[in-house]
Amino acid sequence: MKVRLQWLGKKAEGKTTATFGVPWDRGILKDEKSLQLVDSNGYSVEQQTRVLAYWEDGSRKWSCHTISIESPAEYYELQMEEQEKNPKREGKIKEVSEKKLAIHTDGEIFIDTGVLKARISREQILQDVYIKDRMLCKGAKLIGIREMRSSGAEGTVVRRQSCESSITELTLEQNNSVYAVVKVTGRHGEWIPFTLRLYFYKDSAKVRGVYTVFYDGNPDKDIIAGIGIKYVQCIEGELYNRHVRLSGDTGYLTESPVMLATARTKGKYEKMLSEQLDGKNIVFTEEDRDFAELLEDLAVWDRYRLYQDSATHYGIRKRTNSGSSWVKCKDGYKSGGFVYLGDRYGGIASGIRNFWQKYPSAIDLNHIAGKEAEVTLWFWSPYG
Repeated sequence: MKVRLQWLGKKAEGKTTATFGVPWDRGILKDEKSLQLVDSNGYSVEQQTRVLAYWEDGSRKWSCHTISIESPAEYYELQMEEQEKNPKREGKIKEVSEKKLAIHTDGEIFIDTGVLKARISREQILQDVYIKDRMLCKGAKLIGIREMRSSGAEGTVVRRQSCESSITELTLEQNNSVYAVVKVTGRHGEWIPFTLRLYFYKDSAKVRGVYTVFYDGNPDKDIIAGIGIKYVQCIEGELYNRHVRLSGDTGYLTESPVMLATARTKGKYEKMLSEQLDGKNIVFTEEDRDFAELLEDLAVWDRYRLYQDSATHYGIRKRTNSGSSWVKCKDGYKSGGFVYLGDRYGGIASGIRNFWQKYPSAIDLNHIAGKEAEVTLWFWSPYG
């Protein structure tokens, strides 16, 4: 028996990770280890399988499969080993790695996907993350804002208190050659318990997080003003070679802390500005000294904010420092909830799934003109 698997919509492109489920009739699948995944080109695909549900007779009702692939095929077939050998597959079976992605030690979990290396500890969710021996980010932690209200003769007093997360338990739930799942359990201060599951995939720099909060406060007094995750991103190089992308309805706002837009941006400098907007590296020569000196007098945009405050409105704002006013960049209807921050060596793309549906939500980029930028993804925004 074999089950044909198709992509939902357009076929994925490039390196892809996917997790999917397959239902089985009663008595069909006795052992999930008998399953093999074969792509449309006849190659055997490395996968990891686990059972989600059983029938009363012990046969499998639902199986869950995870793959990490370099080049997606048009379709796949899930086959049982007992069936006749497919001649198309002869000589095309790829070697399966037995190396697991994670190592669990006392109080820490080390991840190595082959592309990304990460350390998870009880002090910080992501202690540090490396790609090609370069530290990309560090110090990731969950944060919360607690709002307390009290009424008196003179009116209502509102106070907000920051609650950083404390981790009570680290669990390595899944660990194999294709993917690893780390469960982080803790509380926001002494207030709200939470769980965060982090997913890592073979040969991938992607990290997926699933966050769950358990509210056990007094709804009349303990109000959630904000919940999110914050991390520090290491960034370097000239300010005009740092790049920011913030998603809107159909495209992205593209900027840099220092833009090449001046009164003298003409001729070849117009081309440089276009290349800057495309994220390309800008190199000035000695003959460009006068133009480069002009950039020293321009505003340095150090902070950006993307927020969705209703089902039909998002805004993008920027400012030079914490004491300055926000400048309007863009307003629209439904943002994709995606940002990118990087330099000439690369960067990090971050996003919140179902961003506009889960309003109020927001993403903050702070201190991007320094060496350590702060990125905050607000699952429940304090700006709503």
